[in-house]
Formats: sequence, C-alpha cells, structure tokens
Amino acid sequence: MKTKDIEIMPINQELLNLIAPQGIEIKSSRVQMGEFLSKIQYISSYPSRVNIGWLLNLKDIPNTIVSLVITPIEDVQGFVEGISKGITTDKNTYNTTQNEFLKTQAEFKIISAETMIREITIDNIPYINLSFLVKTNGNTENIFTENMRIVKNKIAGMGLKARLPAFEQEEALKQTSPYDVAYEKITKKSNKQMSLSALFNGLPFSRKWFN
Repeated sequence: MKTKDIEIMPINQELLNLIAPQGIEIKSSRVQMGEFLSKIQYISSYPSRVNIGWLLNLKDIPNTIVSLVITPIEDVQGFVEGISKGITTDKNTYNTTQNEFLKTQAEFKIISAETMIREITIDNIPYINLSFLVKTNGNTENIFTENMRIVKNKIAGMGLKARLPAFEQEEALKQTSPYDVAYEKITKKSNKQMSLSALFNGLPFSRKWFN
C-alpha cells in the first residue's frame, strides 16, 4: 500500500477563542469572551409586509450570527380568540378617538388581525412563534462599535426593530449557540407570531438557487 502524507491544518485561533475562550464576563448589556466583545439583541417588531428573501440582508453581515427558534402555536383556538378580542378593542378605539394617528393605527391593526384570522381559519395557513436573535461580535472596542452600527442600520433598513434583553445576555448568548437550547426568559420576550409562509419566503433557500 502506498503511504500518503498527512496534512496538518493550522490552528484557527479565532475559532478556538470563540469555542473555548480564556474567560467569559457577563455584563448587563454585553458579553466579553476572551478578547471578543459581543452583544445579543432580539427582533421585537416586524413590518406588515415582507419581500421574498427578506432575511437575506441579515444572513451575511460580517461578525454577526443570526439565530432563529421556531415553535408551533399549540393553542390555535385560544390564539384566534385573543386576536378577536384585540379587534374589539381596536374597533372601540377607532370609533371613539379624535386623534388621527391613533385612528389610523387602530384601523391598520384591525385589517391585519382580520387577515390573520382568515388565513388561520379559512386558508389553513399555519402560524408559528419566532424568536429571532442577532449576536454581534468585535475583537476591539472600536471594531465592536462599528459592527453594531452596521447591524443597527441593516435592521432599520429592513423595517425591523431590535431590543436588548438587559441583564439576560447570558441566556441570550446560550440560545444563539449551536450547542444549547432555547430559554423561556428570552423566548417570552422575543416570540412574535407570523405565518409559516412569511418565514419560508424570507429564508435563503427560497431563492432560485441552492445554498
């Protein structure tokens, strides 16, 4: 048998520091792992309409990890009843307020809620809970600040809003890690309901080519 030379791959020090950092310090608004600074935010608000591939803009941001946790809505009947109660409240606001902004906002909520009920009860479109986290890294204070600025602009440009789970960065960090699970502390804050079709339309594999 012929012998083959074994090629030894060089150590990826950057990857090693992320997997097994020399130390981890959890702060109220960010995490320091070795020389890397990180901040985890969750998406708290979505636009009413999204385009095909809407998640692509967040997929390739440098020094940023996107984590999606998807869970089914188990009590669909209770979910629909909750939407119906919200419609009643919004209709009351629409009929009584003299504030044009509140009136327009209530009208928009009514239309959106009625669409959701129709999709669930008539079109049989499944709805899910989506916990969407964005973890941004940087190995110096200046780079970290610049990366956070880029992420903020990307998120705002997509019509999304991000919030910081203050004092819960540890759970958020674990949830964004591929070796851990979802945490109720985080999902309770970050879960938003959306149709499964809207989520699938935003994923990278909804394009015409393979990734």
